[in-house]
Amino acid sequence: MASSIKRQISPVGSNDSQQERPTKIPRHDTPLPHVCDRCSELDIPNVLDDVRVRGSTRDFSNVAIQRIVFDSTSDGLCCGVNSDLRRVIFGHKTRLLPTTLYRRDLTESDAEKELSRCHLWMGYQEERQPVLYDGNSKPTATFGRETPLGDPGAVQMVGRRPDYAAISAWLNCCLRGVDSDHSMCANEYSPTLQRIFLIDVRTEELVPYPGSMAKPTEYLALSYVWGECQKIDSQVLGPLSEKIESTRKTIFDSIAVTKHLNVRYLWVDAICINQDDETLKKEQLGYMADIYRGALASIISLSGESANDGLPGVSNHPRTHHQRRIGFGESNTMLEKTPTAATQIQLSKWATRGWTFQEGLLSRRRILFTSHEALYFCATMRCCESLDDANFFGPKSGSISDEEDPIFVFAPHALDEDSRQIEADLEPGELYRYYARLVNKYCFRELGLQQDALRAFSGMLQDLKRHQFPKGFWQGLPIVDFPRSLLWSQNRDKAQGAYKKLSDTTRRESPIALPSWSWAAWHLVSELEFPLADHVAFDECPLPKNLEPPLCIRTGFGTCLYDNSGESWKVWRIRGYNPPRRKMLGLPRTEPEEAGYENINEDEEDGIELQIEGLVFQFRCKLSLSNSWRTSGTDGSEPDRQLSFETFHDDGTHKTHFTEDWRIDGKNKRLFDETSAGRCHNLLLLNACIAEERNTWILRLHFLLLYVDGNKAVRSGVVYVSGDFFWMSETFWTAGRPSMKYIRLL
Repeated sequence: MASSIKRQISPVGSNDSQQERPTKIPRHDTPLPHVCDRCSELDIPNVLDDVRVRGSTRDFSNVAIQRIVFDSTSDGLCCGVNSDLRRVIFGHKTRLLPTTLYRRDLTESDAEKELSRCHLWMGYQEERQPVLYDGNSKPTATFGRETPLGDPGAVQMVGRRPDYAAISAWLNCCLRGVDSDHSMCANEYSPTLQRIFLIDVRTEELVPYPGSMAKPTEYLALSYVWGECQKIDSQVLGPLSEKIESTRKTIFDSIAVTKHLNVRYLWVDAICINQDDETLKKEQLGYMADIYRGALASIISLSGESANDGLPGVSNHPRTHHQRRIGFGESNTMLEKTPTAATQIQLSKWATRGWTFQEGLLSRRRILFTSHEALYFCATMRCCESLDDANFFGPKSGSISDEEDPIFVFAPHALDEDSRQIEADLEPGELYRYYARLVNKYCFRELGLQQDALRAFSGMLQDLKRHQFPKGFWQGLPIVDFPRSLLWSQNRDKAQGAYKKLSDTTRRESPIALPSWSWAAWHLVSELEFPLADHVAFDECPLPKNLEPPLCIRTGFGTCLYDNSGESWKVWRIRGYNPPRRKMLGLPRTEPEEAGYENINEDEEDGIELQIEGLVFQFRCKLSLSNSWRTSGTDGSEPDRQLSFETFHDDGTHKTHFTEDWRIDGKNKRLFDETSAGRCHNLLLLNACIAEERNTWILRLHFLLLYVDGNKAVRSGVVYVSGDFFWMSETFWTAGRPSMKYIRLL
């Protein structure tokens, strides 16, 4: 039974055994300065004298809350007494004692206990707005003024059911401003939408998309966690299955929300995509970017662990978190704020799943249902039920409904701009950093089926191709500079979790083959990164300007991804070494644009195969402890062992003329040979560049480390080597014995 509890105003510590005695505030030696009329009316000078002697009381708490929080003229500048009061409250974090406490799910006795446990103190938020915190050392909750006060951001009690009127008002505000402040929120029509299916919530039937380019159809899209729910039988056009209400309560609730918002159509993957027909399923998955970009808004279920948990507050699924209302005196009440939007998103199961990443990021408008409240996000505005925004949000309101920006959960601040504003003519390094940040946000999420590693990211790849990478992708890697794409590696300094090493990287166990040369085939333990091109003032460099090695890369279908086999071989006749010139692969030439932007034909080996002809070095290597990574774990783990080149000597000396960086993919023991001093390894040269360091020309070489088995090879890691140009072009080159080779990389 819901109830409130009210206590008599009394000093803490004398006759109240349930309250601990707070620390006394020391008396100031200087006399109190001039007192304004309001502070005199509240008798603040005597209240301050009393609190310095007896500690905090409810009388003091009531006066302090009234003067600092509820008085509109309380800016601390009216008089010296007000300033002194603020020093006591904010400087000493004096404990404040409420008179009453109410929470919807508490009985009278439980409310009594909760009131005795409150440890409230006051602090400032942005724009110097005073707020009340609960918690001894670290705040566990925040309180704000309860409405009605007529101020934006004042807290209000969240109802048992979603406020559909407020959600509709948020949507309509955004729709009215699509030609001005909300231009970035406009949903996009695509001709591929003509091939999708939607749920007609009025008739509860599955129908083909009824709109056209001249008159697009408004629909909502659902983003949720499937969980362990049983599979829905394949849905055909016509009435929906009666099993939906019992097996997919989240879908059933989303239909109800769509009706409440006066939208006729809804897209849900479990129903609108035929899950039994693999061919049709692949076709529909190729439309994911268009589906979520084209939706009026996306309904996001943040509270559920599965599709059977429903949307909080809709139908028979109650909201499980309730706000506390605390009173100071007869009329001043403050309400507990709900957790920030970023916190609610980060703690959700939804934010850990792989498929939901692109669904949240691609959506133009998002309506989020949590166990606390309903939230709304678009590119311009953020709103929530617990803050009194009804009369204040609008095209020029900006972000008024949260203390911190939660949008990073959807967009990882790659370039701090919407993806449509990131032009393809930016520096390639910037584009690769943007792409890597998206992958890093995605690849640490969970997938129920490991073979979906690329499928669950395909919508993002489609969107990236449209706006930043016009040449598209192959198995998740950008085609624009494919040799650089193949040189992806993990950052040693940004491992996700304590004691993680690069050797903890493992391959995904997928029934469908995933290529070893793509990040999608691996459970990464650290952030992805790509080597950046070095910029040299070539006018001052006497060395060759173009050091791109001779290299030709084609897919198993014969599509050309990269070809630098023209005259580049001439540059590599260094210091008397002339690599044999062979005729490159005589396969039919197809430009990358004709091949499409993404390959998801994992069923055929040709889909994961790369046919490469390039310079392959063979170096004798040895096993050693890594000097650039954790050599021993504090948890008792084994030292991290790495390969390294056998030391080269110059004229009998032990001086090393180059540095090396080995990044081996996982615990690839087949690269190690502990029974001998060393063994030969194959390194495919993919990139070379010149840099200037301390008036010395440095040659930097980027290799792909291969494990060769017959006529096939798999990626085993990357190796970066740099050293004096002239020394490397002689000794290093001779030791590596490079030759043009044909490789089938799987």
